[in-house]
Amino acid sequence: MDKEIEKLILKKLQLDYLSLHAIIGDVEKIISALVVDLDPRVNEIQRIQDQMKEYLRGS
Repeated sequence: MDKEIEKLILKKLQLDYLSLHAIIGDVEKIISALVVDLDPRVNEIQRIQDQMKEYLRGS
């Protein structure tokens, strides 16, 4: 294979790798934001479930 073609292929692979790495970083940020957003809701759901259990035990 020609050296120039090898260089072009390597450059393309490096760009693809960097793009994938950036995408992974973005996905991690999105997931972190979702977890932070969902955490209070999960706690509220848990509290409601606990209240329902207490209510049903009292019946």
